[in-house]
Amino acid sequence: MYKSILIAVFFSVCLMSVKAQTADFRQHDSLTLHYFEAKNWEAVLQAGNASLENGYDYYYLRIRMGIAAYQTQHFLLARKHFRRALDFYEKDPLASAYLYGTYVELNQLSLGGKASYNLSNLTLKNLNVKRGFRIASIHVDAGNQTYTHKNRLSYSGLTGNDALYGESREYNNLKIFDLGVTLQLNASNRLYLGIQSLDFEVTDRFAYSESTVSRDSVASFDWGKAYYYAVDTSQQTADFRNRIQQQSFYLQLDKAISNQVNLIGAFHLISLNQTRTQAENHTTTYTDTAYYLYDGSDNALFSTTQNSFSFTQIAFRSKEWSSYLGVNMSSRIGVTTVGVSLSRFNQAYHFQGNASLNYYPFGNLKLYGSTAFFVVNSNSNTRAVIGQKIGFQAFRNFWVEVNYTQGNHAYLVKDNAYLIFNTSYQTQSRLDAAIYAKIAKNLMLRLGYVYQSGRHPYSIYDAENNALTEKYHDYQTNTIIGGIKWNF
Repeated sequence: MYKSILIAVFFSVCLMSVKAQTADFRQHDSLTLHYFEAKNWEAVLQAGNASLENGYDYYYLRIRMGIAAYQTQHFLLARKHFRRALDFYEKDPLASAYLYGTYVELNQLSLGGKASYNLSNLTLKNLNVKRGFRIASIHVDAGNQTYTHKNRLSYSGLTGNDALYGESREYNNLKIFDLGVTLQLNASNRLYLGIQSLDFEVTDRFAYSESTVSRDSVASFDWGKAYYYAVDTSQQTADFRNRIQQQSFYLQLDKAISNQVNLIGAFHLISLNQTRTQAENHTTTYTDTAYYLYDGSDNALFSTTQNSFSFTQIAFRSKEWSSYLGVNMSSRIGVTTVGVSLSRFNQAYHFQGNASLNYYPFGNLKLYGSTAFFVVNSNSNTRAVIGQKIGFQAFRNFWVEVNYTQGNHAYLVKDNAYLIFNTSYQTQSRLDAAIYAKIAKNLMLRLGYVYQSGRHPYSIYDAENNALTEKYHDYQTNTIIGGIKWNF
């Protein structure tokens, strides 16, 4: 009897609790529904968060909160709620359609394509989603880069303390042309194919000393003639114009393997055709066949040397390459990227690892940023480069983007092996600024400016060690580049 009373009391309490919870749930649900029907999106999100804090999590709540976040352009937040809605109802067409839209709004097209597989044919048609093979976009860019060498190296600056010999290769101007096409292989796979043409104007600069031997005078004595010689040394500089022509082919595959992860594989093949001037020192020994008085008690044969330089232009070709493999992982605040690359430049292999975080403070492209970290290993020398990018929508269909990187950029690979610093010039800091303007539904214009500063190597002759020693000199570059992009 006692046990029966306890059981009855227990079930009575449970029933009262269930009724209370049911009433509370109905109150939360009706509140979010009321705000949703009134299109009070901020209130929907606030009421929805209160429901979640009270332990109520269900499909309709996530759908309402997702649509509210989407309508207020908080696309990252919307994506979170739609994914959760799909956990309740895996093939839900409404959540799938909105999830696809969040990826498109954040320009994550391969992930959006992956999400589109849950859409019905009717939804695909209504949203104008194209999942088959097609040309997605084409772009053309062209520009010019100028180099400024701080306190251009004079004879004394190029030869150092010994003032004997020095040489330097100085870049002057660079013409840039870039053409690329993006192919959609299917909904979740995109292939980018690009060609680049770079044309460098280069000056090979030499500073050297030459000596010449000449007979100065002749003196006659009873015992014969004495000959006197003079050795004149002149300091000279010589500049020779040369050219570096670079043609390259770039390939990048973007493959979404889930709604949150996509893989990036890239390969950049570079063909270099360049001319260079080489210096050769010629040393000639002179002796006089006539004896001359040395110190009144001895005779000696006159002997001296004369040196001169000749210059020869040579042409040569080379092949360089860089490969990249990375993974992009979507998160609640943006996209995390990790990747590695292996490159071969100047007959040496270079290994690189990088990690970056792309974030969207407002959940959309009105404000976005990226922090990147690179580690480069070349010839057992490891160095680090850090980068920071900020972009924002200044006006309707008008964006501004600024990117700054700091560190030794020698042989650095950026932008999935698209941008490669494979010259002997060591950029220490780089500032990129670009303006993007959407002038038509499928047409985008771009105008960019790049400033670089760093150092470049030159060689001087070290008499003590009888060898060339490498030194460094400052330089700066200014680049203007513009282009157009068609989206299909």
